[in-house]
Amino acid sequence: MKESGRGNLLEQKQGEFIGIGISEGVAVGKLVFVSPQDVGTTVDISITPQEAPREIHRFRKALIESKLDLEKLEVDLGEKGSLEALQVIRAHIQLLEDPMLVGAVETKIPTDLKNAETVLSAVVVGFKQFFEMGSDPMGREKFLDLQDVTGRILSHLVTQQNGTLKQLPKGAILCSYELAPSFTAEAIFAGAAGFITEVGSETSHSGLIAKSQGIPYVSHINVDLLTDFEDSTVIVDAFAGKIIVAPDEKVTAQYGTLRLRHQNTYATLMKNLPEHVVTKDNVEIRVSVNVETLGDVDKMHEFHAHGIGLLRSEFLYYRRDFARFDEEEQVELYSTLLEKAAGKEVVFRLFDLGGDKRFGGGKEGFSMRSLRILLAHPEILLSQLRAIFRASVRGNVKLLLPFVTTFEEFEEIKSYIDLVKEELGMDTLPPLGCMIEVPSMVMTLSDFLPHCDFFSVGTNDLMQFCLALDRSSVDMVKKYGLAHPALLRMLKQIVDTIKPTGKSLTVCGEIASNRFFLPVLVGMGITSLSCSTRSVPYIKEALLHLSTKVAHKQALECLLAKTSHEVVAILSNR
Repeated sequence: MKESGRGNLLEQKQGEFIGIGISEGVAVGKLVFVSPQDVGTTVDISITPQEAPREIHRFRKALIESKLDLEKLEVDLGEKGSLEALQVIRAHIQLLEDPMLVGAVETKIPTDLKNAETVLSAVVVGFKQFFEMGSDPMGREKFLDLQDVTGRILSHLVTQQNGTLKQLPKGAILCSYELAPSFTAEAIFAGAAGFITEVGSETSHSGLIAKSQGIPYVSHINVDLLTDFEDSTVIVDAFAGKIIVAPDEKVTAQYGTLRLRHQNTYATLMKNLPEHVVTKDNVEIRVSVNVETLGDVDKMHEFHAHGIGLLRSEFLYYRRDFARFDEEEQVELYSTLLEKAAGKEVVFRLFDLGGDKRFGGGKEGFSMRSLRILLAHPEILLSQLRAIFRASVRGNVKLLLPFVTTFEEFEEIKSYIDLVKEELGMDTLPPLGCMIEVPSMVMTLSDFLPHCDFFSVGTNDLMQFCLALDRSSVDMVKKYGLAHPALLRMLKQIVDTIKPTGKSLTVCGEIASNRFFLPVLVGMGITSLSCSTRSVPYIKEALLHLSTKVAHKQALECLLAKTSHEVVAILSNR
């Protein structure tokens, strides 16, 4: 097994590369490389003072043409019902009208006496330095948006349209170090079937657009190693988070069959999807969804899920200027979400910032995240609490505290909750729960039982902190990860502590969305799962064929195992 020196890449065998799945699905097509628009490669031309008005006119014309491009894209996305992608494109349209950008260019043209392309490029370089030096945690994402918009303006200034998309083969797989959001959307409409990048995440604008359109996308691949394969067939398996380049006919045919089978299975499951799920021996298991976008709420209804088991409210933070994301805006958005939920349970997790979701420029260190960040920034905490409580009259709301590590943190957060309750004159509050994500919470869980109405286990973080793993290290997670006996024994300890109280316990994270682990979860007594939207039909179907008695026996065997390999072997032989 060979690890690359750049990006999270593992080369398992010739032609196969493991990364991270950003948007699920399988695609097979021709590999096409696209280069990020580079604002630093324009031709530098000096002008006279008399020519400055002409350059300003050229710049304004390019702004208008760029706006027309984006407005067409906005219409196309609107017809597809892609709300999250629409938000990104509308933000780009606003950037075209931003007085800081436009004003800077129009002021510098007559003072620098350079052509519009050169001045725009210089202004963008200045903004890049500003974002890199600042403490804004979304500086990189914002600069990528700005670079995307200015690249479009430059393409009009040099009277060139992007030829890559015009000549794109139908069903192509696009490969780039990083993808700009509007380019991603346009590529999808031009017929792209999948994406491969070195940089990207599920919460990036490009990732959101790919997910909203159901386009497979794998990131954390060292794209430099793929240059020799341009125009070759490539398979994107975003379910497994891997790509296969230059596959032989047998593998290509297998994935073609797999893609059709996924489509057919999915269609069949959707036709027969029950609202309430019971096992073969008539034990009901609640299946809820994890939600990051408003579009996921529609999926909740489509899949007849119990409700929203985990609303990752920080997704709002990633798509907006957080400094201007005020209480009224939150109330409006939360109210819209609750109305779409139509009375189903919605578990609001407070902003889970920090960790892999960088906050404060990443300078606050490993220990500063989630509740600790909220307590350090009470203005953020209070604003969100007020917004959730004000919107709670529109639906069935529960409040979930992320990454609780000590009882002192819980008491401090609870004091802010009581403060907001008094301030708003509320008689009752939504049920309050805690995430169980660190060993310290597991060991002191009994202290929280009298004060919490429900609990949720965040298995991804619990795995990381239980086993000292870097979740982004694909090989380490695979080697130790979710099948480790220590993690499973912690889960059993949690179940045994909470079950006698009759309080609700839901398991979230990757393990809840993976059919492979259902026997051990159900077998140890877990009856509530919160899954990714895409996995709900498959989880429901698997539960219908599961016997809790058989699952209990397998769970006992897994809990007695000494290694991850033993656990995998037990679950593989069911």
